[in-house]
Amino acid sequence: MYRQQKPGCSLLAQYVDCFWMSSVDDMSLQDALILPDAAMDIIFFLSDGRLSPYLCGTMRQARTVSLKPGDCYFGIRFHPAMAAVGLNMNVADLGDCLVDLPLSGSYAVLEDRLMTQADPFGVFIKWAQSYLQRRLYFDDARKDRAGAFQLVSATGVSHLAQTLGMSRKRFYREFMQLYGISPRLYANIRRLLFFQRLVQGTTTVDLSHIALEAGFFDQADMTRQIKKLTGRTPLQLVSHLYNT
Repeated sequence: MYRQQKPGCSLLAQYVDCFWMSSVDDMSLQDALILPDAAMDIIFFLSDGRLSPYLCGTMRQARTVSLKPGDCYFGIRFHPAMAAVGLNMNVADLGDCLVDLPLSGSYAVLEDRLMTQADPFGVFIKWAQSYLQRRLYFDDARKDRAGAFQLVSATGVSHLAQTLGMSRKRFYREFMQLYGISPRLYANIRRLLFFQRLVQGTTTVDLSHIALEAGFFDQADMTRQIKKLTGRTPLQLVSHLYNT
């Protein structure tokens, strides 16, 4: 079972995409395919009454996570680059990394509440919003720079760096510090996300048309990049995601 909810506070919504919860209610082991989305999460894994918090760096490739009955994950998903801004971090070296966070203070309070309250997801959202309002750095200048960097998907590095008055080297360095992945990988992940939106709910998939709509050079480029990111061809990915 997967649930998610947007932040109830407009200020938090500038940094946080959603709060989410994933759990297994039946007795079977389940594998979940997690696709890269250029975002970072703080993840809380609850198993056998113990809470383990992690900072999940920006994913560079899809990964499969095995969920066993009784396991429960809670998460805070940040908008791309907003974890670096809001947590005041340099995330250049955190791509594909899971960083253990010490279970102390507020996290220990959360563990106790999740085990004793009837609505754990509601408890988590309330705790997470209170925690973030105390913890986040609201840095408008860095947030605006991260927003400007997102245009790299459409303009390319050289043009955007020149527009921002930066050298390519400086642009690349600051982009990595904010996003945890290279500009080129970011652009391809954004195209993958657009591909998912384009094929969702369709009965026929015109790959050559969708490739151009999603921003890939052509169908061959789309197939190459999607397979690199997910380990599947576009049609295999559509079949897996939408059971076609």
